[in-house]
Amino acid sequence: MIEEALRALLGSRVRFAVRVPGQVPLSALRPEEEALAARAVDKRRLELAAGRDAARDALRQLGAPAASIGRGDRGEPLWPEGVVGTITHTDTLCVAAVADARELDGLGLDAEPDAALEEELWGLITTREEHASLRDDPRPGERARRTFCAKEAAYKCQYPLSGTFLEFEDVVIRHGEGDRFEAVFQRRAAPFQAGFTISGRFVRAADHVIAAAWIPGGEDLA
Repeated sequence: MIEEALRALLGSRVRFAVRVPGQVPLSALRPEEEALAARAVDKRRLELAAGRDAARDALRQLGAPAASIGRGDRGEPLWPEGVVGTITHTDTLCVAAVADARELDGLGLDAEPDAALEEELWGLITTREEHASLRDDPRPGERARRTFCAKEAAYKCQYPLSGTFLEFEDVVIRHGEGDRFEAVFQRRAAPFQAGFTISGRFVRAADHVIAAAWIPGGEDLA
């Protein structure tokens, strides 16, 4: 079921793989990757193993080298040349997704538990516009969760292009019809100008809400 939901969410340009943290042995990590988690607790090392194993599976599906995947300064995965990708994980789910960089300029994915976000957190993750929209929703906690999930996906999507760490107030999530959303930049993060919009969609599956965000290849980023 999760695979079918992700296939519908991500479309034909994206290849993905699903893993369960704790079910992938640490031996799945390559030596260069083991160094990334040398001082981490076992839970984090198992999450890393699941993510890297899923990523190599997705790369093989794409026809790209199933190489070791390093980590950047902000913890972002470093993909082989010509590939855009993203990894997300919770305690019970890990998904890696990749695409040809000629097809997409950016790709971001985030998975969160399919449960209402605690009200005390709403003010920390929403802009004034988003917070006001919660009052108009019959299930504001669920909308807040989707908003958080969409922001995380959009941040992952844009970071490899901008190298800019965005705060929650730097992007506004505007929920559209059905499962669609837009992430609108509130400030410049070169090459993105204020007002630039990243499109995305949600899916609910396997007790999670999952958001995907993408930037089509060749799009004017200004």
